[in-house]
Amino acid sequence: PREESLPDPPGASSWQRDFILSVARGARESQRATGVPASVTLAQAILESDWGRSKLTRDANNLFGIKAFSVPGTAGTYDIATREVYGSGSTMVMASFKAYTTLEDSIVDHGNWFHDNSRYHGALAVKDDPRAFARAISAAGYATDPGYAPALITLMDRYNLYAYDVQPGE
Repeated sequence: PREESLPDPPGASSWQRDFILSVARGARESQRATGVPASVTLAQAILESDWGRSKLTRDANNLFGIKAFSVPGTAGTYDIATREVYGSGSTMVMASFKAYTTLEDSIVDHGNWFHDNSRYHGALAVKDDPRAFARAISAAGYATDPGYAPALITLMDRYNLYAYDVQPGE
């Protein structure tokens, strides 16, 4: 990965800053390779991993809650209980998630996920608009929570995650 100076996120505590900066370079590399906005990757990493504190992230380097439907991660699979929202209720279910050797592996797989699953091609068509991208992946079923896109956009706005998006020619 190329060395680059990254801005500090406004309003972030020191541990939040450390998490954002630990994921930002990988998110930018992923954007260069896949077009997925770094701001969306960062917001999803924050939301899905609870700032890197989730058991799935700590034990399996899985930042995004990507399930292992048919293909394992670089370190196999990891089974854990997860909350799924169905209609107006939610329930806990056991699910098999991808396990990764490194957080970077998780970020690479996340970017590829949107290309490998045709239901996200509409999101890729609006990849230059992070808010529209967040709404499109939510509408395509990335998460069962109906408040998913607004939560991502709130994080992108609050911490100015757009500052990490790769601009044309970068």
